[in-house]
Amino acid sequence: MSSTTETGSSPTIAPARPSVAGTSPAAGPVLPAQVTSHGSSTVSPGRTWSSDDVLARLRAHHGLTGLGVAVLAVLVLAPGVSVDLAAGGSFGLASSVFFVLASLAGALAARPSALASAAVLPPLLFTGSVATLAWASGDNEGTRQLGLDVGTTLALSAPLLFATTAATLVVVLARVAVRLARR
Repeated sequence: MSSTTETGSSPTIAPARPSVAGTSPAAGPVLPAQVTSHGSSTVSPGRTWSSDDVLARLRAHHGLTGLGVAVLAVLVLAPGVSVDLAAGGSFGLASSVFFVLASLAGALAARPSALASAAVLPPLLFTGSVATLAWASGDNEGTRQLGLDVGTTLALSAPLLFATTAATLVVVLARVAVRLARR
């Protein structure tokens, strides 16, 4: 990066001072982190992230935030929804399996302060995936048909939704119990 300065009538380009604190063979330049007043750290823009960096940050902060849990769950569920969309546009086996995996992954990856987000995620994730499938399939004309399709799928898949929500709650409660036992 460089900055432009005016000297006389022609601009000259002066090299910017690098703020690199070191280098990492896997990730390239490592920029210094700044610690804020409340203890969290921020990293300078332009930082190159490697998978090792992400895993280290997850371990240091003991899991994902609520938003991170939701993003993880959507990313885990997306392949199942894509397969079912290509197979006919209904919530099928692929979406069901990936829904269970996404819900449990969210409960396992959440930091302790985000466990409530992981606990309420399964119904929201399920409704969002069913609505996405109903909308993207193109079988519905209008919002009334779309709403009926989503409602019918939710009713027919209630056992899966309840079982997955219960399993997620068991994982969340077990994590809370382990955390309380360690205190």
